[in-house]
Amino acid sequence: MNLDQLVRMRLRGQLLGPTGRGRRLRQAAGLSVRELAKLLGIDAATLTRWETGQNRPRGEGGVRWVATCQVIEEELARQEQEAAAS
Repeated sequence: MNLDQLVRMRLRGQLLGPTGRGRRLRQAAGLSVRELAKLLGIDAATLTRWETGQNRPRGEGGVRWVATCQVIEEELARQEQEAAAS
């Protein structure tokens, strides 16, 4: 599966937008909407619309958002595993 397919699958399943998953991941990473939007190279209002499901992510910013959420999710899982092991 390539990155484009992963993005489509995630967006189709609405795992990041209307479910609030993207917002929860951003908050768990300690990032504000403004901070993450700047990192993604998009407007903060655009990120808010993606997180609430008002708009669907598209373009390079959407790809970066999905990839960033994936990284955050993996890091949180790693931290949980480390905490459980200690």
